[in-house]
Amino acid sequence: MDVTNKLLEVSTKSGADLFGVADANDFSSYVDKHNPFFYDDNAKSVIVIGYHISDPILAVWIPSIDGKPYRSFINEILGNIALDIISVLLKEGKRTVLSPYNGIFAKDAAVLAGLGTIGKNNLLLTKQFGPRVRLRTIITEAELSVNARLQESFCGDCLHLCWSACPAGAFATGKFNRNACVKYSDEHIIKLSDNCNLGCRECELACPK
Repeated sequence: MDVTNKLLEVSTKSGADLFGVADANDFSSYVDKHNPFFYDDNAKSVIVIGYHISDPILAVWIPSIDGKPYRSFINEILGNIALDIISVLLKEGKRTVLSPYNGIFAKDAAVLAGLGTIGKNNLLLTKQFGPRVRLRTIITEAELSVNARLQESFCGDCLHLCWSACPAGAFATGKFNRNACVKYSDEHIIKLSDNCNLGCRECELACPK
């Protein structure tokens, strides 16, 4: 518990708006790179940190240049916070790995870490910020204090405002169509400049939570 509290303090001081811990064993239904044990056979905990998108500028991303992957402001911020957390754990003698973006499903990990629930818009909904957050996950051998999962639904009796707002019709069948979402987003990138883009966030911004 002392180490968990220390990590929470470091996370908060570094700027994280959300911090939670899930038990690595709770990812048993996930395979390969989406499972903590893919990175460490002795994994005990998965840390999830979140950052509130308080301004659209945080969601801006820079396109790939000369083969380098695209970068976004908020991902850079989360990466720096994660490094501060990892530094503490390494000093404690605990092997710790920052999950790649295509690794642990951050949204699912956040649910397991008690940070929110999945809404009708297929996004993580948090009590503090609704769906307007971005996440990063960290796998560690440290046995940390695990958060209890939330049982409440934040959608309530909302009349599917996110579905109506979706320009891709990704919820037309009553179930999220990822391919339709990705296709529309790829074809309707908002170019703020030659080196600065924004993707579709209509379902996120329509959420009253």
